[in-house]
Amino acid sequence: MVRQYRASRITGMVFFIIGAIFAVMGGVFWMMQRNLPDEDLFLVGMVFLITGAVFLIAGAVLWAYASAKSGQVARLMEEGIAYDAEIVEIYENMNYGGQYYRRRPVVLTVDCAYQGEDGKRYLVRGKNLWYSGFENPNDLKAKVWVDRYDPKKYAVELISTAFADRKQAHYDVDLRK
Repeated sequence: MVRQYRASRITGMVFFIIGAIFAVMGGVFWMMQRNLPDEDLFLVGMVFLITGAVFLIAGAVLWAYASAKSGQVARLMEEGIAYDAEIVEIYENMNYGGQYYRRRPVVLTVDCAYQGEDGKRYLVRGKNLWYSGFENPNDLKAKVWVDRYDPKKYAVELISTAFADRKQAHYDVDLRK
């Protein structure tokens, strides 16, 4: 399984758990209000229930989206056609900042070209590929995974050739319909 959307799935699960806790607390306050008629308990219960429902829905949607995208990438890698691609240009995406896992990643956008089975040359763009920054960008090679039936669905994989003993792959997917 591709571990590309792991952070999004974890965030979705955290939102879902927070939503469940808030919903349970809202239910407890609502049940208390039935035994002790107090308007404040009713309002507090409704606020907790609505907040819990919002977090539950947001967490479920985020988790489902990340799982679906990860499954599409895995399906492309199993059933798609792999092409060795030539890296045409590398851009650094400066819109991403912060530290993740105690490292500051570099986010790249890579333009790649590959020769299709029909003899045509295709240009694809891999968006927001995380790059650790330890390797020289000249030591990267690209592989493009293309859907057999819809060439508009593709995934770009950057592989570092600097460290042959470990595979450092960076995945991106563009599944436009």
